[in-house]
Formats: sequence, structure tokens, C-alpha cells
Amino acid sequence: MKFHSGAVGFFGVPLVLQHSDKRAVLRHATNEEIEEEKMIVEEQAKEKMEKAIETVQSNFNTVRTGRANPSMLDRIEVEYYGTPVNLKTIAQINTPDATSLLIQPYDKSW
Repeated sequence: MKFHSGAVGFFGVPLVLQHSDKRAVLRHATNEEIEEEKMIVEEQAKEKMEKAIETVQSNFNTVRTGRANPSMLDRIEVEYYGTPVNLKTIAQINTPDATSLLIQPYDKSW
């Protein structure tokens, strides 16, 4: 049986080889190494799941239901004193009825 350095064993557990003059010594990963690898995999999976949930929530917020919703304007940017800013940071957005959006800028001179 021939192995090369950095070979991966069962479940992605790295195998560490030490070569001597006459034979190769095969060492399996320790419990600590396995637990560390599991934690890394769990962290990566958790991050990916959180990103997926954020994307789905964002998509649901922009679903058009035939009603006016202030979140429809979440991604709208306007130029304010030469700088692009998010509309909701410079104005209050309300829905007086089901089909209208009322945008009231905080700066009345604008």
C-alpha cells in the first residue's frame, strides 16, 4: 500500500506519514484534530446557511403583492450634496393607503 504526504483518509481526516529508512509509519488524526476539523466545517456551514437566509429574507421583502410597501425603496439611492445615499437615511417613508408611498425628506430645503 502506497501513500503520499498529505493524503486524506476517511471522512476527510488527514493522514500523516513519517518515513523511516525501511518503512512508512501511518498516523491517524488525533481526536483533537478531528474535533477542530468538525468545528471548522460547522462554522463554514453555519455561515453559508446564514447568508442563504439573509438572501431569502431580502427577496421576500421585495416581493410585489399589489400593495405599497416602504421596503420597495430599500435599495434606492439618491444624490445628496454630491454623495449617493440610501433614500431611507434622508427621508421618512410611509404608506398612507394601500397604493401610495409618502416620502418626506428630513431636510426641507431639499
